[in-house]
Amino acid sequence: MTICGGDLRRPSRCSLGSSRRVSGEGLRGHLNLPDPVDDPRLTKVEPLTRKLWFHRFVLNSPAELDETFLGWVHQATMIGQGQS
Repeated sequence: MTICGGDLRRPSRCSLGSSRRVSGEGLRGHLNLPDPVDDPRLTKVEPLTRKLWFHRFVLNSPAELDETFLGWVHQATMIGQGQS
């Protein structure tokens, strides 16, 4: 599966909007989003700037990579490309 133009199994940074890596704990990474999101997959949420929130995530199964999560990835990618 690919996200942000890269294979999910390889470490990657998607512009400045997100990053990911696979570890023994699952798929880990972060997303920079315009608003704070409350979800069990997000292990840390904190303000990054006046307009962005840092969200650390851990996905433990492919089922957690749902449409909601992919929407956040798309939003973070657009932010990273300067298209908020």
